[in-house]
Amino acid sequence: MPQPATRSRITIGGIDVDVPGVAQLKGGSLLRNLAEEGLSADDIDTVVFTHLHLDHVGWTSDVAPLPNAPTTDSPTGLTFARARHLMSEDEWQYWSTRAAAMGGPDAEAVLKPLDAVVEFVRSGDSIAPGVTVEATPGHTPGHLAIVVRDPSGGSTESACIVGDILHSPAQVGDPDLVFSSDVAPDQARAVRDRVLQRPDTVIAAGHFTDDVFGRVTSVGDAHAWAPVGEAPNAIGN
Repeated sequence: MPQPATRSRITIGGIDVDVPGVAQLKGGSLLRNLAEEGLSADDIDTVVFTHLHLDHVGWTSDVAPLPNAPTTDSPTGLTFARARHLMSEDEWQYWSTRAAAMGGPDAEAVLKPLDAVVEFVRSGDSIAPGVTVEATPGHTPGHLAIVVRDPSGGSTESACIVGDILHSPAQVGDPDLVFSSDVAPDQARAVRDRVLQRPDTVIAAGHFTDDVFGRVTSVGDAHAWAPVGEAPNAIGN
């Protein structure tokens, strides 16, 4: 069900590591991509963590090792040194005691650099004009989604950055499919059900390999994924 890590649009930092029997984790283009948009690390003023799994915390510092992997490097500081670093308190407390378990964040490369600067947000908090966070626990205890709306109120459409609420388009058609690292599968399913039933919402699903942005079309209880720019698929005919 989940897509291979080699094709996922995830944030693992500057890393190129083989995970035997699973995939090759390779990343490192974020800063280059920002530069192509005319931005540097110093221009970033807010970093929001949906959760602290390994593949969502890259570039926290300038070191991105796998948990328990040997490294000769020590972090010299935060990549986005001028930014606020936001997450839910439940997420921080959960991983503070089990950093290397179940694909969690590395203590030296992630938790230690964040310890003095992390700020906690709650569901419904506004972090920028038109941008709020929403508690979506299940995949991890403190998982967050980020919802973006027109701050002027001129449009009813919103965008929802779902983190790991969804890992594959297959979960749109069959929300009972669970991901192996969901800490509370039933809770994660309930969150997916809620997200899949939102009207006027563009979903940003970073783990989808071909079409990250899309909408959910529904007929009755059936759902299908409609990538942005494509005609919705017919359901139930």
